Amino acid sequence: MKNWILIAFLAIAMAGCKSTADHFEVAGTVTGHSGAWIYLDLVAPKSNVAVDSVLTEPDGSFHLQTAKPEAGIYSLRLPNRQSLLFFANENPVTVQATQGQFSAGTLTGNAETGILTQFNSVRSGFRNSYIEHKRALQGIFRDQDPERWSAKEMQADQAAESYRQYVEAFADSVSNPLLADYAIYNLNPEADLYSIQQYVEDVKAQGRKSAFVNFMESSILEHGKNFLRFEATDFKSRTISGDSVSLMSLRGKVVFFYVWASYCGLSRMEIERLAKWYDANPNSQIEIMSISIDKDSVAWREAITADKLNWPIQIRGISDWGSDELRQFNIETIPTTFVLDAKGIIRSKNLHATELARDHQEIVAKWGAH
Repeated sequence: MKNWILIAFLAIAMAGCKSTADHFEVAGTVTGHSGAWIYLDLVAPKSNVAVDSVLTEPDGSFHLQTAKPEAGIYSLRLPNRQSLLFFANENPVTVQATQGQFSAGTLTGNAETGILTQFNSVRSGFRNSYIEHKRALQGIFRDQDPERWSAKEMQADQAAESYRQYVEAFADSVSNPLLADYAIYNLNPEADLYSIQQYVEDVKAQGRKSAFVNFMESSILEHGKNFLRFEATDFKSRTISGDSVSLMSLRGKVVFFYVWASYCGLSRMEIERLAKWYDANPNSQIEIMSISIDKDSVAWREAITADKLNWPIQIRGISDWGSDELRQFNIETIPTTFVLDAKGIIRSKNLHATELARDHQEIVAKWGAH
C-alpha cells in the first residue's frame, strides 16, 4: 500500500460552466481531438448507457450540457473507446486531456470524482501487477523449473490478495454508498464470491439498492446455483493419521472445506495463512477439513509437515480431481473453499483465509449451532 498513487484534486470553476437545477455540465479540452465526438455514458453493469454527446471545437475544447442526471458514476468516452470516469452530482466537472492519452487525463470538480479516480488508479496498479505475473507464468515450464514457477505463482497470488483487500478496505471506508457499490462490483464473482455475498447481504439489510447491487445479487445466484443452500452429501474418508471421518460427524460446527494440492503455489500460500489462523484460534467452533488432490501421498505428507498444518482433519482424494469427496462440489480450480453451516448446508464459496481471520466470530454467529 506504500506505493499508492495519491492525487490531489482542486475545484476549478470555468467561466460559463455553472451547474443549474435542471442541467449538469462537463467542459474542458482534449488536445489533438479537433472536431470529433465525445460521448457521455452512464456506467452500468454489463453495458454502459449512452446519455449524450458533443463535437469538440477546432482547439479540442468542448462544453457538454445535459439534463441533470441522478448522482452516479459516468464516463466520458472517445470513439476509440478510451474513457474517463467521474462522479456526477450538483457540481460541474472540468477535463484536461490529450488525444491518445485520454484515459490519463485530469478530472476536477467534486470530491467524489477525486476519490473515484484515485481508487481506479490504485486498483489498476494491483490488477496490472497480477496480469504481469500471470503472463510471466506462460513462459515457464512448471515441470522443468518448478521452483521458479511456484515463486511466480505466489507473486500472482499476492497481487490478487492485495487487489481484493484494497477493494474491500475502500468499500468499508468510503462514505458515498455508490462508490462502495462500484468498488465491490469490480471483484471477481467466482474467486471473491464470499466477499460479494456478504456485502450484498449487508446492503440489503440496510434497505438500500442500486444497479450494481442488483447485478451482484444476480451474479451470486448464477455462480452459486449448483451449491449454495444445498445440503452437502455425506462422505467418509480417512485422515492423515488413519482415523475415519465423515461430513456427518462434523454436524454442529461450521466447516471450512479447503481443496488444495502440494504442487500448487497458490494453494500453499493460502494454506499457510490458514495455518496461522488455526494456530491462533485452536478452540474455534469452525472445523477445518482440508482435502488434497495430490496423486503422490509422499508429496502431500511432506507439504503438511513443511507448512506445519496442525488441524486433525486432513484427507487426500486418491482419484485426483474426480475423487468421490469432491464430485458434488464441481471443483475446477484450486485452491477452492466452501463454508458449511452447522446443519451441513453450503453457505458460501471462496472464503479466503484473511477473511476467515477477520470474520470468524461473525461466521459462527451466523452459521453455527444455535
